[in-house]
Amino acid sequence: MAITASIGMGQFKHILRRNPNMLYIVENNGVYGLTNRQFSATAEVGLNLKHQGTNAYMPIDICMEALASNATFVARSFAGNPKQVKELLKAALSHDGIAVLDIISPCVTFNNQSNAFHSYAWGKDHEEPLHDITISPRNEIILEEEMKEGEVREVALHDGSIVILKNLEKSL
Repeated sequence: MAITASIGMGQFKHILRRNPNMLYIVENNGVYGLTNRQFSATAEVGLNLKHQGTNAYMPIDICMEALASNATFVARSFAGNPKQVKELLKAALSHDGIAVLDIISPCVTFNNQSNAFHSYAWGKDHEEPLHDITISPRNEIILEEEMKEGEVREVALHDGSIVILKNLEKSL
């Protein structure tokens, strides 16, 4: 659910401006299926739901909110395209800073009309990849020799930063 776009918006905006090394994933289906099938804040204007009528409000765009808050990695994908989602997850996890993934995740129970932007059919019919994304695998970081008790060792990470490891003494 896109709670981020409603009661979570304040926390979302504040985490973005801090730009931590973090992956923030939004499962965006346009409806709150577990709370009497209400529209979420990301539901498109004009969407008609059986128990709610027609949505009269413009949707909040998670990606636009992230860009407006200076997020350093922003992407949207469709859960019906697992290859693309996988590559975006790999890219987001290797990003230095906040990475926001807005994943359109159809609710096949309460929001599956063929004309609904969050439906599986609409997502499949409008699937247009903008780029072929490939993330190169990185070599595993391996300590060549076992560390002795009390030994301290600096290990270089892929991004150039260094982590300091200390092999603690055994306690009795």
